[in-house]
Amino acid sequence: MVSVPAQYQGDVTWAAQQLRISPAIVAAQISQESGFNPAARSGAGAVGIAQFLPSTWAGLKCSGSPANAADSFQCYATYMGQLLAQFHGNTRFALAGYLAGGGWQSKSAAVQAQALAYADGILSAAGASPGVQAGPSGGAATTSAQTTAADPGAAVWSMSIPLLGSFTILSKSQVRSWLGVGIMLAGGLFALAGMRWRALAAGVRTAEAVTPLAGQAGGGNGGASRLASKVSQPAPKPSGGKGQAKARSQAPAAAAKVSQQAPKQAAPPTP
Repeated sequence: MVSVPAQYQGDVTWAAQQLRISPAIVAAQISQESGFNPAARSGAGAVGIAQFLPSTWAGLKCSGSPANAADSFQCYATYMGQLLAQFHGNTRFALAGYLAGGGWQSKSAAVQAQALAYADGILSAAGASPGVQAGPSGGAATTSAQTTAADPGAAVWSMSIPLLGSFTILSKSQVRSWLGVGIMLAGGLFALAGMRWRALAAGVRTAEAVTPLAGQAGGGNGGASRLASKVSQPAPKPSGGKGQAKARSQAPAAAAKVSQQAPKQAAPPTP
């Protein structure tokens, strides 16, 4: 374990709380960078207790001066926080990025090996394993498996590769995000289906309201048709059968009676 000078113990503890990693890792890294010497300068031009290049300091928009220990710890927490977020809490990869930049994995094999050796040296000095992940705020760093069990936003699918350490493939926060998107899409589909159903129901009610009016309009024509049918019906036929026979039998008798009642005319005189 690395011994921290008394004047920097508060700074180390504060930075570890901000980053949610073990104070031992912060102490080991600062010891590796400068030996806790705020006036340290490297051959590459890095300055201060946390060894910032002026260009890196300006790019992070850090205030104050890298030669000031308090300002340097502030900027250190900012930079390491970005690297931990970039590598999803993989402390080993974040430490490698602190030395060789966030894109160290795309650099030459020699640079990658140097960056990982730097990270492993710090983790070894802190008594941590290469697969260490950022732990809960104020707590010690944990392994990937411990972080998954303790942190609801930790990995649900992680992978460990020799010489590269463990890294997150799928986190619980990503699963929750995807589930949220799925629920929103399902809600939208249900809403569209409901709108379609209401439109169909409105159409049915409109059709039901129009049908009685059509029946009333057709009623006048129906009355005219019935009247025409009544007019076109033929006149009733005289009853046949015995009534007709009786009428025929009485006709000659009536004619004979009339002829009897007519006055007889005198025969013309014989010339």
